Amino acid sequence: MESATAALMRTDYTACETLCLQALTQVREAKDWDTFLRILNPLQEARRWRRQKMTDEAELHLTPDEATTLLAINERLGDAILAACTHAPGTLARVDALEEKLRLLPDHEKLHQALAAAVKAVNRA
Repeated sequence: MESATAALMRTDYTACETLCLQALTQVREAKDWDTFLRILNPLQEARRWRRQKMTDEAELHLTPDEATTLLAINERLGDAILAACTHAPGTLARVDALEEKLRLLPDHEKLHQALAAAVKAVNRA
């Protein structure tokens, strides 16, 4: 995690994301949910910056209406993916499903938040 944090500090968001994903795999196997939650924060931040870059690029290369439409579609897609996750809170099945959905749409803010909430619920159980 030190390497991921250092990458985030030097604004190397791609390296930060890669390191976080590697770390998540390791702590997931160990069921170390506290560390899993700590890793989600820099991962979400790296992806937030990537999403901002995508927004900036969209505004440069598309009309304002097209850029707004693209971003709205991305948000609605993530909301629909999140709504499709019907596994009970506090279960590993919910964590698994949300991780899978986050792989489909890694830049969706609410999916990150839902995964964190699911992991917290499993950690309390």
